[in-house]
Amino acid sequence: MPSHSTRVDVVIVGFNSRTFIDECLSSLESQNYPRELVSLIFVDNGSTDGSGAHVRRTHPHVTVVERQHNGGFGAGVNTGIAHGTAEIIVLLNSDARAHPDFITELVSSLQKSEHIAAVTAKIILEGKFEPSESHDTGFVSYDGWVWKRAAEGVPLLNSTGLQITRSGNGRDRDWLRPVDSPEPPTEVFGFTGGAAALRRSALDDVGFFDERLFMYYEDVDLSWRIRLSGWQIHYASSAIAFHQHAASSDATSPAFRTWNETNRALVAIKNGTPSIVFRALGRTLLHALKIHVGSSHAGCQNGAGHLEPRRRLSVLVSLMRRAPQFARDRRNTSPRDRHRVAQFTLPE
Repeated sequence: MPSHSTRVDVVIVGFNSRTFIDECLSSLESQNYPRELVSLIFVDNGSTDGSGAHVRRTHPHVTVVERQHNGGFGAGVNTGIAHGTAEIIVLLNSDARAHPDFITELVSSLQKSEHIAAVTAKIILEGKFEPSESHDTGFVSYDGWVWKRAAEGVPLLNSTGLQITRSGNGRDRDWLRPVDSPEPPTEVFGFTGGAAALRRSALDDVGFFDERLFMYYEDVDLSWRIRLSGWQIHYASSAIAFHQHAASSDATSPAFRTWNETNRALVAIKNGTPSIVFRALGRTLLHALKIHVGSSHAGCQNGAGHLEPRRRLSVLVSLMRRAPQFARDRRNTSPRDRHRVAQFTLPE
């Protein structure tokens, strides 16, 4: 059990989250952890739907911090962390809800060793699922299984932490595996920003979230930096959160794909070995050229598909412009540490 004198700051970042923030905050207000030791901080990240005013009215014990503009997930979390003072910082997505033991289990796991910088939770997708024959559902596992929501089905995992591939591709461990699958190892490459606990002293050591990334790969980058500095990251199977996947963002949108592809390469440039950087850039370049050449042979296309080659080329232009500043950050780590952390990489 965690020390009952340990204060915890819980940071929730929301953007136009009024329709689902109540369930998230109510689950945090109903935790079994001593209420007087928990500070709930809601960062309204430039919303236009009155989220901040709504939370002030319906959850008066929650500290609301309103940003004038949406600076992205990392900026929102950094703002929330700066408004607290507790040594342990818990993160939870605004479109998620926490099991009553969520905070207790995260704190207990973090306190097992002073060398642990972060603990990632078990995130379960809301609802139940059954196999599907259509790839249009948006729920495709790494091994090719396709799932769709169903009234009578099985619960599936969203994440048990982050993994990294040899081309710098970050992904959720155990994505779409049945919840009753055998538990994975406690040691994991990274934490997911959707449900985790962080040690403030570790953040003081390695730095906070990189706000240049705006959205996606912020947690991969911070996990990588934590690993490079010699800290540990663990998984707590008893710390459970339920996530409405993509309730706060559209994972199929061009904007998602653009940020995801660009940031994947930038984070690899910043933290990876030369081999990882080469593979990350090669993957991005080949994918862009393949689509561009393929679309030229295909001729004129109807609908939004004709914009995809242009979007891919915009990713390359952005990388050329931004890569030098991320490459300069490599001076903060040694080749030896980068190769040590590369041992966590997996095949594609």
